[in-house]
Amino acid sequence: MKTMMRMMAAAAVMIVLSGTSAFAQTEEVPDEPIQERARLHMTDEQKATMQEHRQANREHRQALRETFTEEQLAIIQNMEMTREERREALRATFSEEQLALVEANQQARQAQRQALQDCLTDDQKAMMRQRGLQDGQQNARQNARQRGQEQGRQHGGQGNGRGGN
Repeated sequence: MKTMMRMMAAAAVMIVLSGTSAFAQTEEVPDEPIQERARLHMTDEQKATMQEHRQANREHRQALRETFTEEQLAIIQNMEMTREERREALRATFSEEQLALVEANQQARQAQRQALQDCLTDDQKAMMRQRGLQDGQQNARQNARQRGQEQGRQHGGQGNGRGGN
């Protein structure tokens, strides 16, 4: 009698667990990243424009890289500094020509963003806003984690940066 009760209890638990896992998996979760899902809803013209923008950005980056001095390359390759420290140190060494290239790139990217905004439908704009909110929340968590890690490095690697003992 006890074994029968145990078997029935185990069967009931199995049914409950299998029902909840089946229910939890009914929502479709796409495999591709959110940027890819958003891109699926773009027109062919919009996709072509995005591809042109990516190519232009690659060319801007390459043009800037070609102007780097040995000192600047050493800063970029210095893994003892954080990404932000490398960025600040590199920017401090920029020549007038390099600053002009960076400024031109920023203006071009701003124009690209505006061109994209101008050709989006209302549904696409809503999707981009939603994605921005999700990305913003994810970025906030990532930035908080990074600040905690940097604080840990500054204080001799003690603790996790969250203020506990």
